Amino acid sequence: MHAHGVPLDFYALNILANSYAQLNYASYSFSVFGEILKRGHCPNAVTFTTLVKALCRVDKIEEAVDFFSDMVEKGCPPNAVTYGTLLNGLCQAGHTRFALKLHNEMVCCRDACEPNAISYCIIIDNLCKEGLIDEALKLFIEMGDRGVGQDVVVYSSLINGLCRVGKWELAMKLFSEMESRGILPNVVTFNVLTDALCNEGNVKEACNLLELMEQRGVKPDGIIYNTLMNGLCLEGKLGKARIFFDSMGGRGCRRDVVSFNALINGYCQKEMVDEAVVIYREMIREGVMPTLITYNTLLSGLCLEGKFKAAKELLYEMQDLGQCPDTLTYIIMIDGLCKNHFIVEAIELSDGIRKYGIKPNIKFSNSIIDGLWKVGKVEMAMEQFRKLGEIGLLPNVVTYTVMINGLCIEGKLQEASDLFLEMEERGYEPNVVTFNTIMRGYCQLNKKAKAFQLLHKMVERNIKPDASTASIIVDLLPNGERYGEFLGLLPTFSPDAESKFSAFPVESLAFSDQFHQFMFDQKVCKILGAK
Repeated sequence: MHAHGVPLDFYALNILANSYAQLNYASYSFSVFGEILKRGHCPNAVTFTTLVKALCRVDKIEEAVDFFSDMVEKGCPPNAVTYGTLLNGLCQAGHTRFALKLHNEMVCCRDACEPNAISYCIIIDNLCKEGLIDEALKLFIEMGDRGVGQDVVVYSSLINGLCRVGKWELAMKLFSEMESRGILPNVVTFNVLTDALCNEGNVKEACNLLELMEQRGVKPDGIIYNTLMNGLCLEGKLGKARIFFDSMGGRGCRRDVVSFNALINGYCQKEMVDEAVVIYREMIREGVMPTLITYNTLLSGLCLEGKFKAAKELLYEMQDLGQCPDTLTYIIMIDGLCKNHFIVEAIELSDGIRKYGIKPNIKFSNSIIDGLWKVGKVEMAMEQFRKLGEIGLLPNVVTYTVMINGLCIEGKLQEASDLFLEMEERGYEPNVVTFNTIMRGYCQLNKKAKAFQLLHKMVERNIKPDASTASIIVDLLPNGERYGEFLGLLPTFSPDAESKFSAFPVESLAFSDQFHQFMFDQKVCKILGAK
């Protein structure tokens, strides 16, 4: 423009500043602002809004707020777009409370701009994402009271927020309300409800929602199909999931990597890895690039079924296709090899991964140590444990538990006890599995007094019992008629509202005949912490 003698007027400069803001070049936007002042132009609300946006887009929120305040002080009243821009920037940066305060200023201050549907929607959406549903609902009611139009966008945000915090009934009530008001749900609304239903395990209702969606003339997208397929696969309904998968193309939805991964995972979970591999080959043919999730899922399925030759071939294939294995990939391979007693191969793989830039990982070592114990390689297991420090690794609770379990199986209870004490001295808190492991070892050698002491220690540490603990308690029962006396000496585990005792029913103790008469006794329930 300069070269052709075309003057840069105020409008052109505003457009240039906005373009720089869109490209995240805040400093250039302010350079143009300097040019605007230099040329004697008077900046307006559009100019200031552009600069607020420029600062927000590069995460300079405090500077954006200061600039906004400076704008007001200099007598340039911000408009609805300015407020909306700053509100959005604040919310994106996680300052939703501050955005709410700014909104209240808009409502209360006479000189401020009236909040509109966009500003309400920005705050409501972010309040919902942060789980602040009550505040979001208050703002939604205020929106209606002030005569601001409540559209499908704000309804969808609220429904999503309610579903995320488990307020399913209220979400459905809002859904019905919006329909009764003539506000038609869009694909986003249906996506939210479908996802919520599947997360609740109500896949059948989610499928019905798809039919309702089609009746309303709303075209489903790939997200809904992926959600439904994932839900169906988790329920083991692979046939129906495959029907949805096959029908996507005919309904104008392109199958993406999420679609393929859902079905591959479903087949692997059902131990149908051959079918999963077929889907993987189909994926390659359609030009959909597999992700690490795809490969790790397949490798896990192949290892689970002991198909290590196929797993190795897939490992090489993923590298040929430009996908680098990550730490989890090698954990899957090493763990699978160890569980199937291919210990030498697991050690070779663990030692060889350094050349791929994968650092030693305690999970690799835990799998190998556990595998060595299982094949009776006691000395090798001990050696692997001892050399952890040499390769820069620290044992964790799992490492100690594996070692204690191996020592107990070998009858080396004193060494197991020493390791248990060492574990505590080094600041590692034993968990319920560790306690169960060493208590079982004591029971096997008829050292029940030691096991009894550990039960009390579990209570002191507030470690909740599980089904294995219950089994150990049964093993500790004396013969004869001293059951009641013994029960009186047992420690009492406190109930925990978060514990799921459905996985630890008192009825599970019924396998012991001598314990049968106490099975429903309130004293037992109290001991185990069951309600």
